[in-house]
Amino acid sequence: MMFDIVLPLSISLISLISLFTFSKYGDRIESLFGERKLQLHEVVLIVILLSVVVTLIIFLPDLAIKIAVIGAHSLLQFIFLDTVTSNRYIALSIPAIFVISYIFFWNNILLNLFASLTIIGVTLISSILFTWRIAAIFTALLTVMDFTHVFITRSMVASTSKMTGLELPIAIILPTFPISGSILLGLGDLFLSGLLTIQTFKKYGLKSSIISAIFISAFFFIAETLFFTFEVKFFPATLVIAAGWATSLLMSHKLLF
Repeated sequence: MMFDIVLPLSISLISLISLFTFSKYGDRIESLFGERKLQLHEVVLIVILLSVVVTLIIFLPDLAIKIAVIGAHSLLQFIFLDTVTSNRYIALSIPAIFVISYIFFWNNILLNLFASLTIIGVTLISSILFTWRIAAIFTALLTVMDFTHVFITRSMVASTSKMTGLELPIAIILPTFPISGSILLGLGDLFLSGLLTIQTFKKYGLKSSIISAIFISAFFFIAETLFFTFEVKFFPATLVIAAGWATSLLMSHKLLF
């Protein structure tokens, strides 16, 4: 049987780093937004915009995509680091190092490092804006969108292939072990895993949130094993995340709403 432990462990690690960082700096981040929360119509609009962007990327020039992605990462890194460290020097220097690295000496290690930093920051900031109910609805909508663009329009496959070809940090690229090879997971999937872990923490506490992260990781281990066995190359990872999260809640006799 072919299986991999690197990706499931990495998902858990990034989700748990997001969780424990949120538990320490959540109040500071929340002070930026006050009582502001996303509404249902805003979440629907976000998913629609994401769907449009996934399709547009296929047709945009490479340079425009590079500028947009690198600029977005730099800005998000600055906002996150400025909020957490309250040190403007660190907040400015890390994005600068990121841009210089991408231009002059880029590799998969740096890609994974900066991609993880960005998505942890996005997860922490976004988690303040989500309520439990809206997070569950967002998960359902995002899963439907992902499924549609992977299996029906194939836009997700095409846009991901284009951006990874440009070596942009839109995913983490990891070696597999014990089998040889590599595997890719989009930052949107890491964001969703971290978001649901933090939302579980906000509603049910630390123990339940850790269990949620473990279940999501376990479901990825099972899914990966099946994909390797049946040679499945592309699959909506959001479905695996949603299933792992929902199962962790059901096993804990919790309710989704």
